[in-house]
Amino acid sequence: MARLQPLSNDHLPLLVDPKGRSLTSPAGSSVDTQSTTLRTTELGPDLDDITFSGSGSGKPMLVPSTAAREVRLETLIGSGRFGQVWKGKWRCDDVAAKIFSSRDEQSWTKERLIYETMMLRHANILGFITTDNKDTGLATELWLITDYHRLGSLFEFLQLYAMSPHGILRMAASVVN
Repeated sequence: MARLQPLSNDHLPLLVDPKGRSLTSPAGSSVDTQSTTLRTTELGPDLDDITFSGSGSGKPMLVPSTAAREVRLETLIGSGRFGQVWKGKWRCDDVAAKIFSSRDEQSWTKERLIYETMMLRHANILGFITTDNKDTGLATELWLITDYHRLGSLFEFLQLYAMSPHGILRMAASVVN
């Protein structure tokens, strides 16, 4: 889960992810401290209108991101209907960058909203880092950046390996915990 670290008494806090990486612009962009309402009707009635304030309560607001310009793409992991997934490096850490084309903005927005809900901050769920967009000159790319897991997804694992009943029970127990 992202946490706030104070820079000094006269500056806004710096937002960092669980590994201590800064999620704010290195240029020190300002943060709008007015209340912001997020519509999340596609996530269900409990999350219909969530209001965050800049007062330190609620979810912290991010300043404009530069992550898409800082990630060095290394290996294409896969591609599909919504875009491509790349293994890359960001601030010395391995990350996965899912890059959507702007025509699939609705899919990117839905996935972003799912990851940004506080309910998904859990050790057994893929770690979300940030979202960003990047103008390539020809199109706008929509980026979703997560932790990278070298062993792949649970879906890929289950496609490759048969599990014993004991293994299935152990996996189910780890999900519950």
